[in-house]
Amino acid sequence: MQPISILLRACSSFLFAAVALVAFSVCAHAADPQTPPSPNDKTARNAWALREVVQRMMAGQKVDPALFKEFEDAQNFALKTGPEAGQRAADFKLPDENGKQWTLEQLMGPKGLLLAFNRSADW
Repeated sequence: MQPISILLRACSSFLFAAVALVAFSVCAHAADPQTPPSPNDKTARNAWALREVVQRMMAGQKVDPALFKEFEDAQNFALKTGPEAGQRAADFKLPDENGKQWTLEQLMGPKGLLLAFNRSADW
């Protein structure tokens, strides 16, 4: 197996373990794990979906696509995003990978600027 494949497998295993740990710690207070909470109780429903998917995957069971969709939605619940497309971004000053500081004005070109921030698993 190529070294990069081994690294990718190790990273994905670590990420899965981290999600499992978070799901179990968030969901530890659930009253009855067999009965799904009402969809109206979003916090309890999210905790249940996180726990159920992780438990089923760890047990080697198939996960229903609708439940997996709830799992994805639960991970992104209350996610804050930036301005809408076409809306002007707030001015900022951020360092690049070499430590040089950049402002919005310095990066803006004659036709504007496409600025994308990606979430990462290196927290």
